[in-house]
Amino acid sequence: QKHIAAFPHIHLHIDISNIADLMAASDLAIGAGGGALWERGALGLPSMVCAISDNQKQGVSACAKAGMIYPISRKSTPFQLRQMLQDLIQDFERRKHLSLRSL
Repeated sequence: QKHIAAFPHIHLHIDISNIADLMAASDLAIGAGGGALWERGALGLPSMVCAISDNQKQGVSACAKAGMIYPISRKSTPFQLRQMLQDLIQDFERRKHLSLRSL
């Protein structure tokens, strides 16, 4: 949470009840590779995705190979995550590509 504070236009949401509304209004999401992976994809929401359990690895890998998501590793350091996030925020064409590939 303290690393997110460096980005004034980023909002961290945890255990919320209005996820569909937030996803529909968002430009980019960061999340796990469970069911929400497919929900974000159905909305065309560009996403940085991490497989947080073994049963998510196959889906995350397949989506990454298809160009639908920006995969991130659980081994990434906060600095690496920040750099990846900054790169993706600044790269509109990459976000557009992720969005179109996921629809």
